[in-house]
Amino acid sequence: MQYSISNWIYATEDLEKSLQRLAKYKYDAVELEGEPGKEKYEPKKVKKMLQRYGLKVSSIAGMYPWKEEIKRD
Repeated sequence: MQYSISNWIYATEDLEKSLQRLAKYKYDAVELEGEPGKEKYEPKKVKKMLQRYGLKVSSIAGMYPWKEEIKRD
């Protein structure tokens, strides 16, 4: 069994700090927060950090602007 957790639970925390924590507690992977239309991550930097901490990306969470949709109704 492999363990993964989404980084959105750490809100605005720096990604590297989150990855350090996940590695410390022996997680195998991280689900990255993905928000449409926003460049949140630099792929090459993230890849190096993942390698440094021995983690993989399990998935990307689609974070959608539901509040914006509700306002339009």
